[in-house]
This record gives sequence, C-alpha cells and structure tokens, in this order.
Amino acid sequence: MISGCVTASRTRQLIALMAVASSAVLSSAQAASPVNVTTWHNDNWRTGQNTSETILKLNNVGKATFGKICSASVDGQVYSQPLEVSNVTIKGTIYPTVVYVVTENDSVYAFNGTNCQVLLGPVSMLQTGEAAADCHFIGGGGCKTIAPTVGILGTPVIDPSTHTLYLSAESQFPASSPTTWFHRIHALDITTLAEKFNGPVAVAGTLSSGKAFNPQEEIQRPGLLIPTSPISSTSVLYIAYSMMDGAPDPHPPGWVFAYDAKNLADPNFPKFYATTPVVNPPAEGGGIWQGGGALALGRDENGLSYLYFSTGDGTFDLTSTPLTTQDAGDTFIKMTPDLNTIAGYFTPSDQYWRACNDIDFGSGGVLLVPDNTLPNYPYIAIKGDKEGLIWAFDRGSPGGYNGGSCSQSCTARCMNANNNLQSVADLGAKVIHNNPAFWKGSSSSYLYYAVSSEPLAQYPLCNTAGPICTGINYLQSGNTFQNGSTPSVSSQGTTNGIVWSIDNFGNVSGGKPAVLWAYDAVTLNTLYNSTQCPTRDTPGDATKFSVPTIANGFVYVGTQTDFNIYGNTTAACQ
Repeated sequence: MISGCVTASRTRQLIALMAVASSAVLSSAQAASPVNVTTWHNDNWRTGQNTSETILKLNNVGKATFGKICSASVDGQVYSQPLEVSNVTIKGTIYPTVVYVVTENDSVYAFNGTNCQVLLGPVSMLQTGEAAADCHFIGGGGCKTIAPTVGILGTPVIDPSTHTLYLSAESQFPASSPTTWFHRIHALDITTLAEKFNGPVAVAGTLSSGKAFNPQEEIQRPGLLIPTSPISSTSVLYIAYSMMDGAPDPHPPGWVFAYDAKNLADPNFPKFYATTPVVNPPAEGGGIWQGGGALALGRDENGLSYLYFSTGDGTFDLTSTPLTTQDAGDTFIKMTPDLNTIAGYFTPSDQYWRACNDIDFGSGGVLLVPDNTLPNYPYIAIKGDKEGLIWAFDRGSPGGYNGGSCSQSCTARCMNANNNLQSVADLGAKVIHNNPAFWKGSSSSYLYYAVSSEPLAQYPLCNTAGPICTGINYLQSGNTFQNGSTPSVSSQGTTNGIVWSIDNFGNVSGGKPAVLWAYDAVTLNTLYNSTQCPTRDTPGDATKFSVPTIANGFVYVGTQTDFNIYGNTTAACQ
C-alpha cells in the first residue's frame, strides 16, 4: 500500500524519465575515460561491467606489474561498494578521481583515488547522543550476520548531475542502553560532504492495514537507486529494506521507499511499498536483501521502465492479478516506478516449502541482461537463490505462480513446473547469496557467478537454446570462494576482459584478510591474487559480500579496517 497517490500524468512523466535513465546508464559506462562508478555494480542493470578500462589489461595485471599502491585506515567496517567520481573540486583543488567510502560507524570519507589521501572526513551522520546501532539490540541480538555495529550498510548512490551522494544510516539513541532507533536518508554534496536537499529525514511509514515500518528490526542492505538522467521535478530516490536476521515473529516485511531526490522533505513523499502488508491473518517476512544487490531498473518490450527485485522467505498469497495489498514472499517482482502496481511477478511453485525451510528465493540479487543482447530473448532478468538455482525471466512476462493446485506443507514440496524462461543449477548446487556479473566479449556474452564453496564459473549466453547455454562444460577458476563473491568486469569494449572478485570468507567480525582475485574473462585463467605478494598487497580483514570498484586504472577495495587502492606498480613483490 502506498502513502499518498500519484496522478496518471505524473506517473507517465516518471516512467518516461526512468526509460531515459535506463538507456543512459550503459552508454555512460561505454563512454571514453574518465569513468565514473556512481552506483552499486556500476549501472542500473547491475551488470558490474566497466567496458571503458583503458589502463588495466591482460598483459599488465600480474604480480610483477600490479599490486596494492596504498591503504588508509577507516573507523568501521566497509560493507558497501566504494563509489568513484572523476574531476571533483574539493577545497579549491580539482582531483582527477575521488572515491567515496562509508562505514558501519555511520561515517563518510572522500579519498584521493590515486594515493589514499583523506580529502574529506570522516564526517559523521550521527546526531547528538547517538551511536551506530549495536547488533546486540536488533534482530534478537544474535549478531550472527552483521557485527558489532550496523550503520551505513547498503551502497550509496551518487547523482553526478547535482554532485549529490545519497545514503541511508542506522543509529540508536541514547548511545548506550538505547530505547529508540532511526534510519535516516542523507543527501550530501560530494565537494564538501555537507547536507543538502533538506536532509536528513527519518524513514517512517504506516500502511492502511496498520502495519508500520520498524526501524529497530529493519536493516538497509540493498544498494540505493536513482536514475542518472538529468534531475527533474519527478526525480526519485529508491531505498529498500529487510528485517534483521533474528527479528521476532511475526517477521517484519521488506520495504521499498521512494523520496523526491531534490527535496527529501517533500510533503508528497515518501511513497512506500511493503512486501507482506496483510495484518489479519498476520503475514510476515519477504525481506529485500539480495546479498547487498541494489534494485534493478530497466525496460521491457513495451519500452516502459520498471523496478526489478526479489524477496526472501515470507507469506505468499498473490493472485493472477496481484495488488500491492497482497503478500509477496519468495517472489521476483516487476514494479511500476510509482510503487503503486506489481506489473508482473514470478514465484516458484514450491514457495511454501521454501519459506518453511529457509530456502530463500531472494538471497541473490537481480541482474538485467542489457537490452537486445540476445535477439530471441531481448529483455531478460537473471537471479540466483539459496538452493543454488540460477533463474532466467522474460521481463515482459516473468511467469507468475503455478503452485495453486499443490497440497502445500513444510515437508511436501510442490513439484509443479514453473513458467519462467529457464532454471539452471549452479555447478555445485550450493547457496547463492551473491550477485552475477555480465560481460559481452568478442565472440560470446557471459554471466559470472562465484557461489559459496565453489569456483568462479562462467556461463555463456545462447540465443537459440537459452538464454543460459546448457549441455556444455562451464569454465571454472582454479580457486573456490568460501562464502561466495560478487564479481565485476573491466574491459576495453569486447577485448581485454578481466573478472575481479574478492574472497571474503564470510567474515562477520575479525577473520581472514580479503583476497583480491583477477582472471582472464574468456579463459578464467588466474592473472593475479593478493596473496602472491603478501607483504606488499594484503588488505585488512574481509567483509561479507564486498564488491571491488574498477575505474581509470585502479581497483578499490574496502575491508573491516581500511580502504585500499590497487593498480600498476613497480614496487617489488614481497
């Protein structure tokens, strides 16, 4: 259910704006250097590709020529992806590349992207008497998935046209023995880190059913979304939430909030949607976490743009003509930008069994394969789940639900056929709580998945027997990723493709140092890893689901304790 309403004219304006934004994102990623990385996984399709990398190539990424250039301490864990903007003026000086890093201590930094110099920060998002949320006071206090604090968790988003960085910060008051919790949306000037656009604002919303957003039990895990086309009166910032693991029954729903990006305090906003809104009988769950993956934005065959995301275990009762007042646990959702309508969906026929047995459908995030990559499948979406299945959907008609004729129980699994395009088991049929990357090479297009306890795997796309090619031996890397990883790709167009990924070991607090890996995107042969020169190249302890940022000849990595820059170097390998 939505707070307020949006006129038909305004909705058409917003959809048109989103369509422009969706097409603009890839073209900007393919433009000449310098490259900006202003959103989670590089673009609003969430492909993780930078196809304009002219410096890092197959012949100069290796331990003799590539390694850690510098590192800088930060005041908390870095879960979010570092973001990068070129040619930023700070204190009267133009810096060729500036990297923005946020921490679980609710702090924001701006670093010189060439030498780790702190240009701004740490700037705290906390208000007087507050602290970042202590994990012992949220989600039942188990601290099993995020510890010791939860502050800025999801990856921010930057609108370069207004020089604005948006983020969501969680806090508690008072700092010790808290009684009140907040999620606040901030809009910061990237040249000063000062607040703008009437920020910050506290996140709040109550459905007509009476169910309200609970800031103590919700976390802001997915990356934020904003169109990158020029700002207009209808520009909108999107932020999604899920429950904190261990939250008491009934588990709170997932939420999507929309704010006026030019005025966070606009009285006509926020608009919001909850995944399990029904109160009687009590619906629950349906969190949106996606391993940190942001909501995706893209068009279908009708030329209109929609939001695409998936939900975790929860109550499900959508009909063939779903409304936003029905429950959508374990569901792939296609939603109109005004958050008023679920325009399409897919729910696996065994949803009831999944929800009973913690087999989240929404554990992995959504990737939209760039439009018309495959002529026979021009508009497709890809995602993984906790059972180790990779799902492909037609964005126009995702497939609905085909489990209505089953006798549902927690032990009897419905085996009715699903109506999505395709389902492929990952190589080890292991848990997927990460996100794929996409790259179009000179002879084929590929998806890359790094699944828990499995190697990085390359899945070619097929136009005639696909969209994911089957009946072939998928290439794999020579190493495994204990907790899975979300890879990214750099290239010069369709050549010099390099897949980058961080081995994070499932660290919550402490644990092993992160390991940065680089592979030939075509062969998956290892080019480099940061253990080859441990004295020179080892970063701090890893954070779960961390994503590297590759831009303008540098690779940026955040850890539990520091920010690291990798690039071409003449320093001796030690």
